Amino acid sequence: MKQFKIMVTLLLGLWILVSCVNHTPQLRVYLACDSYASSLETLLALRKAKRLSTDDIARVNAVRKVTNPICSQQIPPSDSASAGIAEAGAAGLYAVRGKYIAKK
Repeated sequence: MKQFKIMVTLLLGLWILVSCVNHTPQLRVYLACDSYASSLETLLALRKAKRLSTDDIARVNAVRKVTNPICSQQIPPSDSASAGIAEAGAAGLYAVRGKYIAKK
């Protein structure tokens, strides 16, 4: 049952990101950064509660180094490369978050 919950969480995240494909790169960045920020807030709370593993903290920090420069801009970049990086960052954090949210 736990694996089913994890799979559903990951598939939902993938579906959200795939739905961004037909949008402009700037809108894709905006949507991905919104998802990224939401996951980052959840993961921060989990880290403060000392529930994140050392490996997952390292994964989150690696994603942040690449994604923060894009998602911290006031006006989202309008190029496809930035959109791809933002979407990958959102998916990476969503996958880490899914490991903990699906647990009961």
